[in-house]
Amino acid sequence: MGRVTQQLITTALLIAGCAYLPAAQESTSTLTKEDVPAEVRALTLEIVTGISEDSLQIIALYDWLTSNIRYDGAGTGGQRINRSAADVLRRRKAICFGYAQLLQQMCTVLDIPAHVISGYSNQSGRGNASQAPDHAWNAVCFNDQWRLIDATWGAAQTGKRQNSQQAWLFVAPEEFLSSHLPAQPVWQLVDCPVDRQWQPSLPCGYHDTLQQFLALPPAQRKLEEARMAFGFHPTEANRTEFLQTLIDRAIEVKEVADTSASKTAVVLYGEALSLFDQARQLRSEWFDWQEQAWAFTLLNAGQVRLGALTPQSANIETLREIRESVVQAGALLAALPELLQGGMARQQCADLIHYLEQRMASLKR
Repeated sequence: MGRVTQQLITTALLIAGCAYLPAAQESTSTLTKEDVPAEVRALTLEIVTGISEDSLQIIALYDWLTSNIRYDGAGTGGQRINRSAADVLRRRKAICFGYAQLLQQMCTVLDIPAHVISGYSNQSGRGNASQAPDHAWNAVCFNDQWRLIDATWGAAQTGKRQNSQQAWLFVAPEEFLSSHLPAQPVWQLVDCPVDRQWQPSLPCGYHDTLQQFLALPPAQRKLEEARMAFGFHPTEANRTEFLQTLIDRAIEVKEVADTSASKTAVVLYGEALSLFDQARQLRSEWFDWQEQAWAFTLLNAGQVRLGALTPQSANIETLREIRESVVQAGALLAALPELLQGGMARQQCADLIHYLEQRMASLKR
């Protein structure tokens, strides 16, 4: 019986309660040292005092985590009691995400690349991914090679027998994959990734794909994580996570466009509307505040496009496109509860539509 198989027997009950983890939530390493709480920075430097080699520093951090942070059974069932890594230190309890987040932050303090990976735990050899990610672990990079770590399962072994907690430290990707299936296949770190039934059927060549993924800007990387997770395992839970990520990103882009110069704003509003359109294709029913954000983006985009027109570019086709955008904004606002309709915005839609129709009519003469 292999090392991973032996450890699954003692960790299955603990991990079965690990809270649901959105496939894209906070799994991207965009942290800086300044983002890490002061108490985490101080503890990290204390733990690695006198240790200079990256691999030995990671071992020291892992040993501290698995020996000093207990698994928090009260945090199971879809709840995450700790709001931050600082809370984990204060309470000395965590579920899988807490362990992984704290290790990522500690590595960040030491300039060691680290990611939180959400995915599916293969318990009792079931060989099929659950509907939503149910576990989290880490990938860390030193000597130009990514290594896999599960501090949660390591902590489950602490005290069972000497040094057993290091069973989940720097496990070979092929062995790790028998019990941990990342939501994004790129983090399997094997030459030929497996599918969600743990069968080898995906395109090979993860090295290039991983490098391309890591080269993406942070916001784009987060979006790509959600896209990959849904494409890999298209459940309703992963669809919802991808939908929310698309809308959140669209709103972020819209807010930048709101304060940008007209030429830049036109491009940014176009990007935001493309993201909203992709989200609409995933599901037609949204929260009211999301519908409102989409409506305001359509209206603002129409106003900016109209203001950027020159006599040469103000043709009927362009004006018709702007009118369609404003009409759509008005329809979205009209369908919202009265408090969210924005009376001024609806009037702006009506006035702008009237103006556009008059201008198109004048061009037809």
